[in-house]
Formats: sequence, C-alpha cells, structure tokens
Amino acid sequence: MRTEESWIADQPEQSEARPQDRGSQAAPPNGSKIALLTAGHAASDLYAAFLAGLLPVLIDRLLLSKALVGGLSTIMSFGGNYSQVVWGYLGDKLGRRWLVGLGIVISSVFMVLLGRVTSYTTAAAAVALGGIGVALFHPLAAAMAGSVGGRAKGLGMSLFSAGGNVGFALGPLFAAFAFTQFGGRGMWVAAIPGLLVAAALLAWAPPLPGSVHRERGSTRRALRPHLGALLLVFLVVTGRAGTVISFHTFIPVLLKERGASLQQCAQAIGLFIFTGAVFGLLGGHLSDRLGRRRVTFWSMLLATPALLSFLHLRGSAALPLLALGGGMLHAAVAVNIVMAQAVVPEKASVASSIAMGLAWGTGGLLPTPLGMLADRFSTHAALTLVACVPLLAALCCLAMPARQKDEG
Repeated sequence: MRTEESWIADQPEQSEARPQDRGSQAAPPNGSKIALLTAGHAASDLYAAFLAGLLPVLIDRLLLSKALVGGLSTIMSFGGNYSQVVWGYLGDKLGRRWLVGLGIVISSVFMVLLGRVTSYTTAAAAVALGGIGVALFHPLAAAMAGSVGGRAKGLGMSLFSAGGNVGFALGPLFAAFAFTQFGGRGMWVAAIPGLLVAAALLAWAPPLPGSVHRERGSTRRALRPHLGALLLVFLVVTGRAGTVISFHTFIPVLLKERGASLQQCAQAIGLFIFTGAVFGLLGGHLSDRLGRRRVTFWSMLLATPALLSFLHLRGSAALPLLALGGGMLHAAVAVNIVMAQAVVPEKASVASSIAMGLAWGTGGLLPTPLGMLADRFSTHAALTLVACVPLLAALCCLAMPARQKDEG
C-alpha cells in the first residue's frame, strides 16, 4: 500500500506514480494541448493583473487609502481563489471542458471595466466578478494540463504555469497601455485578445481527466487519508501567495511614492512576474530530476534576502534584485500543483483548487492588514515584514519527508 507522504519523495517521477498514474506518465507530452492551455492561462492571468496596472489611476480618481487598495486586492484574491474549490469540485463531477473558455470570457469582460469605474463600490464589483472568471478557469485547466503532460509532468505543468506568469507580467503593461491609448471609454478593446483565446478553448480544449469514466467516489472520502500531505502543500503555497500578492499590490504604491510614472510602475511589476515565469520553467524541469521538496525549499529560502535587498536599494540597481525575488517566489509554483495532484490523482481538479485556489485565496487576505500597516507606518516597513514570510514556508518544507518507500 502506498503511504500518503511518498508523493513528495525526492525520487524520479516514474517511481512516485500510483497505478492509475503510470499509463499517463509513460506517454509523451501532448505539445499542442499544452500550448493551448498555456495560452489560456496567459489570457486568464493577463486580466487578473489589470488591477495592479490600473491601481495608480484608481488611487488618484477614487482617492483611495492604502487600506482600500489592499481591500481591492483581497476582493480579487477572494473571488479568484476561494471559489476555485467550488469549480474544482464541479469540474470533477461534471467534466464540462467548455467551462475553461467561459472563465476567460467573464474575466476579460469585467476586468476591463476598471478603466471606467467612478466609485469604490463599482470597482469592487468589477474586481469580484472578474475574479470569479479567473477562478472558473484555473482548477479545470490545471487538471487538463496535468493529464496531457505525460511523463514530463513537472515540465508540462511548469509550461502551463509560465503562461500564467507571462500573462500576469504583461497584464499591468497592457492595462496601462490600453488606458493611455483609448481612455476609460475605449478600454473594451482590451477584452478582444481574451475573447479570441476563449473561442479557441471552447473549440479545442482537451477533456478533463476521467471525464469518460468519471470517478464516482466521495470527494471527502478520497481526500481524508491525505489531509496531512495536503496541509503541508497548503501552508507552503499560502506563504508564497501572500508574499507574491502583497508585492504585486504594493510595488506600484511604493514606486509611486518614490516618484515613478505609471509606465515605470507597470514595468517593475512586469519584471517581477516575467522573471517568475522563467524561473518557473527551470523549477519544473529541476523538480523532475532533483525532487519537488528540494526545489520548493531552496526557492523559498532564497526569496527573502533578494526581496529585502530590493527594498533597501533605490534606482535601477534595485530592479535585478526585485527580478530575482520574483523568480525565487515563482520557481516552485507548478511543482506544488503537481504535488497536490499526485496526492489524489482521481480528484485532480479539487487537488489543484487547494494548491491554486484555497492557498492563494488565503495568502490573498494579507494585503488588507498590510495596507493598514502601511498607512500607520510606511509601505517600505510593511513590505519588509512580508518579505520574511517565505522563510516560514521554507520551515514547512522541512516537515516534508525527504524519502518514503512504498509498502505493499
């Protein structure tokens, strides 16, 4: 019998597979399907990042305090992450692949409305509805990506994750460009790329895992023996998510206070996330060779000194350290999703929603109290505190077993 902890062992991927996994891991990756899902992830996260790109505009137009800025980020995180558990559960039950395309339609339509809002209430509503679209896409698409990754599951998932990072990096730039070029009334043009990608997914997305012979067992029964393993993944991803979302929210606030322009703020956010996409590919590749636990631990451990160094430097010298910090924070994002899916492969959408939605949603609660601290003290002081959170995630990695043998 296979114990719940062997999913995390620092062993080659084939030795970690459950019987029902081995056939899919022996197959070669489906490159065209991975590419389509990667493009979908890029489109979904492109619109998720519109809030960061338009924050300087919203701060000036709506006279927002830092606590209210953090509140918008928390609303986005709550809608875009916590509801992933619901969509993941329904995805495993229903197997409706067209839901991934619908998610992008919803997020693209509502997030572009941020360019026109005239009150905090309407901004919060647009962010909440856009977040639901983001949540609808992620767990189902991640389960699809895991199923078509074949024997290179870590690399396949890292490609899928890199698409999201690229979209998240380009989102603030695209939002700022669209607002500058077309103004608030013309922001609807920015929804067109998302609608085109959604159409492609509606036509050609792969089926959800097990949609032909769907597992009918209770989700609760399937998860219960593995709660300890899932809790470790949850804690690590929550620490990473809280740090990423906090920096993504308050980098433009910090740089605006230092005299940066709207475009310079967007470029800094883009650099932070784009480097994460590159490191995410590297982390996924290394996890197939060196082990998931090892890659996760070192990425978390090295993130804190890079972020602290960025905060204590000014000018162009700080940007490479921001990029390095972003890279380290994102290096094991895909690795942790694969970890969760390996625990309960028969409930891959639900497992993905825990590692992507529930954990990121919990981490996304951090910007609101962080904004209050920034109002009370300073943005620099608040970000210095949150830069130390990855060290706690690294400590959680130490609780993960380095090696566990199968029994039977």
